[in-house]
Parts: sequence; C-alpha cells; structure tokens
Amino acid sequence: METVAGKSLVLGLLGRGRLVEARDAAEQLLTRAPEDTDALYAAAMARLVGGDTASALPLLVTAAARLPLDPVIACNLGMAHLRLGDSSAGIPHLQRALALRPEYDLAAYNLACAHIAAGQVEAAQPLLRDLLAKSPGNAEWQCALADTYRLKGDWRRAIKGYQQALAHNPALFSANLNISGLLTHVGEAEQAIEHARRALAASPKDANAHLHLGRALAATEHYEEAMDVLADGHDIDPTHRGLGIAIGRCFMSQGEHHEAGDWFSQVLQQHPDDLDALCGLAKTALEDENAERALQILLPHRERGDNNPEYLLTLADAQWDDGDADGALATLERARELHPQRASVHVRMGNIHSSSGDVPKAIACFEQALADQPNCVPAINGLASAQRGKIDPAIINKAHDLLNKAGIPDGPAATLNFALAFYHDGRKEPEIAARHLREGNRLQWEARSRRGWTYDPADHKRQIDALIATFTKEFFEEHQGIGNPDPMPAFIVGMPRSGTTLTEQILARHSQVLGVGERNYATRAFNAFVHKNANGKLDVATAFRNVTALDLAPFAAEYLRILQKLADKSGKPGVTRVLDKMPDNYSMVGWIALLFPNAKIIHARRDVRDVAMSCFQTQFGAIRWACHPEHIVERIRQYQRIMQHWREVLPGRFFESSYETLTNDQELESRRLVRWLDLPWEDQCLKFYESDRLVRTASITQVRQPIYKTSVAKWKAYEPYLPDLLEPLAALNHKPL
Repeated sequence: METVAGKSLVLGLLGRGRLVEARDAAEQLLTRAPEDTDALYAAAMARLVGGDTASALPLLVTAAARLPLDPVIACNLGMAHLRLGDSSAGIPHLQRALALRPEYDLAAYNLACAHIAAGQVEAAQPLLRDLLAKSPGNAEWQCALADTYRLKGDWRRAIKGYQQALAHNPALFSANLNISGLLTHVGEAEQAIEHARRALAASPKDANAHLHLGRALAATEHYEEAMDVLADGHDIDPTHRGLGIAIGRCFMSQGEHHEAGDWFSQVLQQHPDDLDALCGLAKTALEDENAERALQILLPHRERGDNNPEYLLTLADAQWDDGDADGALATLERARELHPQRASVHVRMGNIHSSSGDVPKAIACFEQALADQPNCVPAINGLASAQRGKIDPAIINKAHDLLNKAGIPDGPAATLNFALAFYHDGRKEPEIAARHLREGNRLQWEARSRRGWTYDPADHKRQIDALIATFTKEFFEEHQGIGNPDPMPAFIVGMPRSGTTLTEQILARHSQVLGVGERNYATRAFNAFVHKNANGKLDVATAFRNVTALDLAPFAAEYLRILQKLADKSGKPGVTRVLDKMPDNYSMVGWIALLFPNAKIIHARRDVRDVAMSCFQTQFGAIRWACHPEHIVERIRQYQRIMQHWREVLPGRFFESSYETLTNDQELESRRLVRWLDLPWEDQCLKFYESDRLVRTASITQVRQPIYKTSVAKWKAYEPYLPDLLEPLAALNHKPL
C-alpha cells in the first residue's frame, strides 16, 4: 500500500506542477522499493515530466513488461520513444495503448504525432480527424492536422488549419511557429513576422522561433534586425544548422558572398552532408557567375537531393545558368511533384519557357503561380512581360494595390514598376511607361545596392584604357599566331540587346554549329591569366609583357576542353564550330584573338539608342550599369571606343553584323554570317524559329517567331520622356561601315 500511496502522491504533485517535489518523492520511493512496479512507474513519470526522458525510458520498459495490459504505461512508453526521436519504436506501444482503451484520446493524439514524425502523414490524418470530430475546439489537435497538410505540400490548407487552431488558442507556440514559416514561403512575410514574434514571446529560448522570425524579416529586406535575431538564436544553439544557413543567406542577400560561404562551410564542418548548406555554397558560386562550380558542388548529391525542394531549386538555377534549359525544366518538374503549390517553382518554370520563347507555356506557369500565391510579384511581372497590354486588367489593378501597400520592399516594388512599364508599353503609352521605368530602375538600384551592388563608370573606363594600352598593333604583330590554332571556338560579341541571340539562333540551325549560349569562360580565363602572370594583381600590362605560347597553352586547352564537353553533351553530330554568344566579350576580342588565332568572331551591332532603351526596360539580374541613364550612356561610349580600337589593331579579324540589316533582309545577312564561319549555306538557317532547343534570352518572342521589325527605332517613342538617356546617344550612334 505504501508504494501505491507514494505513486498517487507523485502523480498528484506532477499534476499540480510541483516537479521538484514530485521528483524527490519518486526517487525516495524507488530507493525504498526498487523492484516495486508502482515505484518504478512513479519515478519514470517524474523523470518523463521533468524532461529526463532518457532515464525514464528503461523504467517504463520494465513497467510495461510487468503490466502489458496497462494502456497508460504503454502510452507513456510510446511518448518516451517519441520524445527521444525514435518514433518508429514508439508507434507499436501507442497502438497497443489505443487497442487496450479505444477511447484513449491522449494515446490517439500521440500515435498521430508519432506517425507524423515518421513521415506517415496518411496514417496520422484519420486519427486526428476522429479526435477533432469529438472536440473541434482542441487547438493542439487542429495544429497537428495542419502539420500533415504542410508536410504533404498542401500549404494553403495547412495555413487555414493553423489559423483555425490559433482562433481557439492565439498563443499556441507550434501553430504560430509553423504558420510563420509557411507564410514566408508563400510571400506573406509581414504576417509571418507577426506570428513568429508570438512564437518567440511564448518561448524566448527556442532556436526555431529565432530562425523563423529571422527568415521572415530577411524576406522583407529588414536584414539588420534579421541578423540580430538569428545571431541571438545562434548564441542559444551554436550547432543549429538552420540558423547557420539562414545567417549565410542573409550575408548573401547583402552581397557579402565570402562571409556567406564561411557560414555555409561552418555548418558543413558540423553536418558534412547538409544539403541546404551545400546549396548555399552553390549559390555563392552562382553569384560569382560560376555555374560550373555550382554544379560540381551539387551533382554528387543528386540522388539524396531528389526529395529536397531547396536542393532541386538550386540545381535548376545552376543548370539554367549553365545553359541547360531542358535539364533545369526536368529538375523543376521534380520539385513541382514534391511541392505543387510552391509558387517559386512555377515562376522559375515560367521564366525558362518565357526566355526560351514558349509564351503559352510561360503564361500557364505564371498563372499557376498566382493561383497558389495571389500576391506573387514575379508572376505578375512574368505575365506583364509576356502579354504586355493584353494582360488581364485585374492583375494590373493588383500590381497597383501592392505598390500602394505600406512597407513593400524596394525589390518587389521595382519588379512591379517594370511590370507596369511592360503593360503601358504594350498599350502604346510611352509617357506612363517611362515613368514606371524610371521608378523601377531607381528602386532596383536601391534594393541591389543594399545587397552589395556598386558601379563606377570610371573603373570600367580604366579597364578599357588598360586593354587599349596593352593590346596594341605592335603587340599583335610581335605575338602573331602564338595561340592555339584550333578553329572550333566562335564568338558573338556586342552590347546586350544588340541581336546576339538572334544571330546565334540563325547560326545554330546549321548542322555544323553548336550554340552554347552566354558563357563567361573568356573573362574567367583572362582574369585567371592576369592574376597568375601579374603576381595576383589585376595588372594587364605586366601580365602580357612577356607572354609566350607556353603561357597561353593551358588556358586555351582548358577552354577547348569545356567546349568539347558541351559539344559531346549536346548529341549533335558533325559540329565544327561551338558558338559562345556572351555580349560582354566585346572587351575580350584581343584576348580571344591572341588565345585562338583561328577563332571566328562576330560583332553584333545595333542602333545604340535601341540598345539603351531595351537595357533600361530590362530588369537584369546581374548587369549593374543598366539602372542609371548616365551609366548606360558611358558604358556605350566605352564599348564603342574599344570596338574602334579592335578595328584598328585587328583589321579584318571579326565580322560586323547589323541588326537593322538582319531584320530588313534576313537571307542576305544570314548568308554573310554563315560564309564568315567558312561553312556551306543551309536553308534551315532561315527558319531559326523552328528550332526545338531551349535558349536563354531576355526577348521572349525572338527565338520562336520569324524576324519582325517592330523593335527597330523603338526608341523614338520614348525620346520626349527619357531625354537624359537618348539625347547623348544620338552623336554616339554607329555609322554604317
């Protein structure tokens, strides 16, 4: 009787929250009667409730073995396994408890939680629905059911479930925590912040609450506060991988890629196989325009990453940046299977289809993104870009409503202004479109400058000065033919939006030409050469002062290795020319001519006013000089300066193609292009738009439609409204050669 009374005393103290007294009484009871089942159970419960689950477990195992028909002991034993992270071991005990007492609601709830922890959400849902049928106002049960929807990727239904739970208990920690994470994912970060603050108030020392609040703050571009919150969480739990990754992402968002990489590497030191940290490192490589390095980081983990949406999204970004549009779409399709309501997946797919010229598929993807996330700014912009003045007016009204929303970050506000500019441009309303372009570019610069963007036209001028001073006529005479003679490399250079993609598409239809899109290999090889031969400095003159064939050989060999790999991967037989259409390679013409004396170079020329206008209309992700009219004008000035220099020191070394001539007489200019590559003419070059290859371009109709002339002299409509951009360019516009 003494142990029965002792057990009742312990359980009573536990019920009143007097944990220390209960623990002392239980341990005394166990000392007096170590073999008594009631004493064992009392001590086990005191330890379990007090948080010492590991030491409670063996006592519960013994108690359950002695009293196998006791549903309470079976339930608590299952709970102990669940708390220790072994849900699979806990499930049979909880099932036995429920079988012994079918109306045992606590056992049913804990069994549902064990199934959720084991990833068996379908087994958890009927248990929770039965419980809620008996007690619809139970917030914890409602929250658990919402958890199952969240884990299945049904985010909207999960959010509704958490809201129902919070209607019954506004302070419920788990509901506030989980809904905050979902709201951040669906683009409603302001609401996410509110719920994350509630979760943190309920549990100030919970690292996950710090993580969710930090993520939501970062999503609204409140980076300083986000970093403070995340740092506080990291102080609480320095081993928390999510906090380390979130801090790294915050650094990434502010343009501090080196610091970001350090944080991702730190997480990987503690958790070597963490996919999110690996994705972070891959993203730092993508920010450095090194898609090849990003793929090297990601691809070895493809099998286990196939069920991780973050991994799949990062891999798709790397594939897309590497020019593998088909691979990126296939990867995104897998991500969509996992999270069919994730708007960012649909947006990415829409952007690829849009950039590849498949407008109907792009529109379908953007519409799906808006169906899943009604305020999805990138989807609004995608539809406006694809449909221009024909977009549903309700979407334009939504864009205005979002712009008028208090606290909208500069980044999304910039994107909405670009969307409205597309809309009014399509409606032939250049004055209104120009206003939105100015505001969009201003906000784009504000947002990006906080993420580390800088641009000094004087720096670019100094780079051009150095190239002109180094690559003189005498230099090329002295070093003639010292590069690799392989004729495979071919290049299209020029300003962005000058017709480089159109030129590539025409040539890539030829049976012997492979177009590989925009590759920054030339610039990377140039910078590596300069660093190696100028003692780690960007001193062009020193690097090339005594250049020899031996110096150039490894750089040419590596470049050719990459091109051959792309040719082999393409599966296109008989390729003799691999075409790199990176526009910025106009500054690399001298380097290319030195490295590959037999390379074919094409300079795509276009009225610079149309170039400037098109750049100002495009929300580039990487080009930093397109936000300010004065930067665009000066960039064009230096572009023309260096191209004139190449004409003088490398006469006849490159072919100059005219966009205006190409749109006016496609066959004449196309034949000249093919002839320049020393290839026989093939009629399919005139039907470039019939190609089934997916390419990357900012012109969403250019690659899937015959040539049209509406983009010629488009600048004229904007001349009265953007005089600071267009007037200085009148004198700079190229003259026929």
